[in-house]
Amino acid sequence: MNRLDVKLLEVTSGDRGWEIFQLEYKVSDIAPLAAIFTRPLLQNYLKIFSFLWKLKKVQHCLSLSWGVNMSNQTQFRKIKRHQSDFHKFNLAHHEMAHFV
Repeated sequence: MNRLDVKLLEVTSGDRGWEIFQLEYKVSDIAPLAAIFTRPLLQNYLKIFSFLWKLKKVQHCLSLSWGVNMSNQTQFRKIKRHQSDFHKFNLAHHEMAHFV
């Protein structure tokens, strides 16, 4: 935990916590680890972390939208002419959640 650091990136208009947050490992003070975890390797780690963190954000948004959808499901069922549209939405939503 002593080598783990939270890094906040430059804030631009419309950014939220998801976009400016990174975890960074400090290994420069430990000789054996510094030989393995070079600066280019740590840069690649930050790129992978950023990608996985964005996927986590997508998963969170999908989870929230699923909750809203389920809470409004009884109202959606009353609209008979859009039943197939709601069904397509649910299928697409499930496929996206499964992919993530």
